[in-house]
Amino acid sequence: TNQFVHKYSLKIIATRNANTYHNYNLDNIVLYIVMFFLHRTNRALWQQWLHGLLIAALFFSMMTVEAIPISVKLRDDLIVDLELIDGDKMLEVNMTYAGTGRYLGFGWTSGSSGLMSGSESVIGTTGTGPPAKYELKTSNEDASGVVRMDKSKQSLQNSTWVESDGQTIMSFRKLVAEDGEISIRITDAMTFIWAVGEDEGFTTHRYFGSSSIQLLTGDVEILALPHKKNYLLHGVLAFLAWGVFTPIAIAASILKDFLQLFTGKTVWLKLHVYCNILSVIATTFAFSIVVNVYQQQKKVHFKSGAHQGIGLFLFIAATFQAFAGVFRPHLPKPKDPPASVEQDVIVDKKNNNNNNGEDNAVDEEDPPTSVSPLKKSQIRIVWEICHKVLGYVFLFVALWEVNDGIDHYGHKFGAKVDPYRTGFYAWIGSLLSVVVGLKLYMLHLPSKKTE
Repeated sequence: TNQFVHKYSLKIIATRNANTYHNYNLDNIVLYIVMFFLHRTNRALWQQWLHGLLIAALFFSMMTVEAIPISVKLRDDLIVDLELIDGDKMLEVNMTYAGTGRYLGFGWTSGSSGLMSGSESVIGTTGTGPPAKYELKTSNEDASGVVRMDKSKQSLQNSTWVESDGQTIMSFRKLVAEDGEISIRITDAMTFIWAVGEDEGFTTHRYFGSSSIQLLTGDVEILALPHKKNYLLHGVLAFLAWGVFTPIAIAASILKDFLQLFTGKTVWLKLHVYCNILSVIATTFAFSIVVNVYQQQKKVHFKSGAHQGIGLFLFIAATFQAFAGVFRPHLPKPKDPPASVEQDVIVDKKNNNNNNGEDNAVDEEDPPTSVSPLKKSQIRIVWEICHKVLGYVFLFVALWEVNDGIDHYGHKFGAKVDPYRTGFYAWIGSLLSVVVGLKLYMLHLPSKKTE
């Protein structure tokens, strides 16, 4: 019995299952109990020492935390399966995307920020062979910082890229520790990054994110994406600037006659000016926030895509329109009426007084009818046309930019943006309906009331 117990216990200690978490299997527990009673009944000192050591080894074998397969749901349409194999020396990764991404990337970083810069990754692409290892030196969106490792470092095993039935699967095995590379920690939490791309050039992420994963215990924490609040604030400010303040400013100009009729002669101008000022302020802050984020990430901003380029254009346009409004050509100053006109007005007033006000055709506040209206200068006319046309053009471009920004935010952070888009369309549609309705109302008013 002693020989059998010794032999079997040593075998279990040497060949315990590497894929079991808390290895409390039945034969270990039974063997532990048998060993304990044998230890109590054996009288020879050497037998007691030997049984004691075996009991301690068995107990350690039972209590040791071992790696288990881990399945992480990164998105509703993206799952990654991780498993330590070969005595915890190698990590097996299977990344499944319910779609046809141009590229899939799964990487790791030595820090905990979840940033692309300074990380290493395995990237698979459509039609370019099996996945390979890359260094992510910077996070420029022109992909200049994504560098394929030398051939001598391409040590992946079983690396495959499969697209079938609208599904993409990238699989590979990688050593957890390799010379000159970031080691994958298995004893504590490790930050992993991932991305789904839209092109073979690695320039546009459809989705991306990062997770903290403890490979031994299976603990997973989906990390908040860096700068998410900054991008959200950028979008809110851009919407206020070009989705609220600028449309209201233009609406005030279009409805000038209506506002003068019901609110006073200068209300429309104040509304137009103040809303444009607020638009410039909001645009400046929105622009500054995202430029600062790109600088922190060491990205090249204005070469990253149409959205970034148009954002720069709108910032310049808003500034230009503001200065154009401040330094606009002024209207000519009114001249004093001729003396003959003044005499005519005095005579009219006397006649009106003599008639006891019965034929009071001329109001004291009305200008003399014989004075011709002030004519705008040619440069003033040209300025007004350009100011209005450019304002409309900038607004249409900005509305497209806001809508595109909603898409960018949804793709970048995996957010459901349909409610925001619906609200944006509803607001713009409502404002447009009000402007058109009031403009038609003014066109149908009798000319006497309009005057």
